[in-house]
Amino acid sequence: MAKVIDIVPTPSDDALWFVLDTNTIGTNPNVHWTSGELAKKSSYVAGQIFDLNKKHGDAVLQVGVVKHDKADAIAVTKKSDTSWDALVRDVARTINILLSLPANARMLVNYTEYERHNIPDEKMVEHLTAKHPTEPVEAITLRIYLMKVIEPTIVGDGGRVDLAWFDFATKKAYITLLGGCASCTTHRPITEENIRNKVAQKFPGLIDAVEFVSQKSAPKFTPRVV
Repeated sequence: MAKVIDIVPTPSDDALWFVLDTNTIGTNPNVHWTSGELAKKSSYVAGQIFDLNKKHGDAVLQVGVVKHDKADAIAVTKKSDTSWDALVRDVARTINILLSLPANARMLVNYTEYERHNIPDEKMVEHLTAKHPTEPVEAITLRIYLMKVIEPTIVGDGGRVDLAWFDFATKKAYITLLGGCASCTTHRPITEENIRNKVAQKFPGLIDAVEFVSQKSAPKFTPRVV
């Protein structure tokens, strides 16, 4: 598991390098982004660091990937009138959480975060229907609820949630936990029960049961038969 092993100062007081223990980022060195919108198109880590601006008042100005000796480093530049005190801890924690996820979950981090923050609610049904054309509207509605309501409550711990399958005949939803929630044996049963209860309360009569499945064992959607 890749992680931050050192935080290196630079000639600028407003820039730090977060050095990783491996060459792990998977992108060309010396690439920089100046906005979250640009970063999320190619780097899940950089995009999430820019999202810290919601907490720190637009403190992050630039994020990049650079080489430090034989390892990768993530370069972060902040506004000159802000302090590193709390920001440096949040940046390091964000990097460590995201790089602990498997590659497929990292892509989910990037895409669902982009959807959640950039696609208006009134356009979400249209967007997801185009993305998942064989799914019934019930499944699309549940996807939006998982994305907009459930996932933000677990993403801080590196968790993700996705709808694997919706059985229209039995009104049963098959849900997959990803990232930190997938491997956490201590809190996973509580997380599953909380999600199960919230879904049942939100969609009475529409969803009669919820089952949690692994991503590998999740069945594929089939078109709704009417």
